[in-house]
Amino acid sequence: MVLTALPFACVTVTLGGVDYWYGNGVWFAKRVGGYAVIERPVAAANEVYVQVLPVGAVAVALNGVTYYNYNETWFMPTAQGYVIVGSPEDDVMLPDANIVTTLPEGSKRVVVNNRLYWFGADTWFQPVTGGYMIVDEPYK
Repeated sequence: MVLTALPFACVTVTLGGVDYWYGNGVWFAKRVGGYAVIERPVAAANEVYVQVLPVGAVAVALNGVTYYNYNETWFMPTAQGYVIVGSPEDDVMLPDANIVTTLPEGSKRVVVNNRLYWFGADTWFQPVTGGYMIVDEPYK
């Protein structure tokens, strides 16, 4: 199905030089005669950025990081805009996990495969309830 116009409150998402539109939990791509509903586009590094949050996105602070949620889609602010990430609420602590309450000074926020990590003092951390869990390098 091709719509002749985009629904109200869609935001433009540029990925690999191609424009997509997102609104009310639905992704659209330009097609002949209008816009088609598509699956969420996948970036080379699984990172999808938007410059403007959808109208009605709600700020949610979890583990010291402010995320924004709109219609079950999670956004995290970055220097490039807002990156779409997996639900930070899905982070599960392992029973024997090594948890710290503060990150090493100078730690950097890193998104890998739509998951939030922190890297500092040659150690990878993932935010969980109550602090940060030390994890293996996510690039492996």
